[in-house]
Amino acid sequence: MKQKKCYKMSVIYKIVNTINGKFYIGSTVNFENRKYLHTHKLRQNKHHSPVLQNSWNKYGKGAFEFEIIERVKRKDRLIEREQFWMDKLLPTFNCSPTAESPLGMKHTAQSRKNMSRAHIGIKPTKEALAKRSLKQSGKFHHLYGKQRSQAVKDKISKGLKVYYAKHGHPSKGLHTTEKAKQLLREANWIPILQYTIDGEFVKEWQGASVAAKELGLHASNIGDCLKGRVHKTGNFKWGYKN
Repeated sequence: MKQKKCYKMSVIYKIVNTINGKFYIGSTVNFENRKYLHTHKLRQNKHHSPVLQNSWNKYGKGAFEFEIIERVKRKDRLIEREQFWMDKLLPTFNCSPTAESPLGMKHTAQSRKNMSRAHIGIKPTKEALAKRSLKQSGKFHHLYGKQRSQAVKDKISKGLKVYYAKHGHPSKGLHTTEKAKQLLREANWIPILQYTIDGEFVKEWQGASVAAKELGLHASNIGDCLKGRVHKTGNFKWGYKN
């Protein structure tokens, strides 16, 4: 859809995080103006949806897209249609499950409090959760079959670098214990067999690194032998256990 054609058109729209598929649903009588306001607030770190703001701060502008999901001819049906799409798609960035007015009208503090109370203790049913999962996976995902351009990848990378520079990487400063390292090594061990030059079986080892350490050899040389790049190493032949 061309932007100039939807400039003052009443629409239901989505703000989508193209990395994880999470999205926000809204309605407006002026799409371009609303798009500008959302972007401006997000850049100012003042968006009314903290979850959308946090996602924007983490992934950067390049990770987000605005999509029109329905054009509505009658303005008086905008709220109704927005609520329809919220119930159908179950957005993750909307703070409230209740549609807001696209005409600038705000709920009073009391009405917001009443809506909040109405939803206390209400949890999505298993069917609703399964529906949400299905709509965000496989061929139903909005990015299924699409390739991100290098420009988008660069913007995402830049956004993550800026975010981690400000907030720190979650794994920074963490140290893997020796026990954890050993478990990782064991999980990646592939049994190998040691033979004499004449083909006589010598021993089974838990992996190339274990054999190399015990025999004073280089694991990379044993690996070359296993891959057929060399005939022998350490005066032995080596093979994988079938």
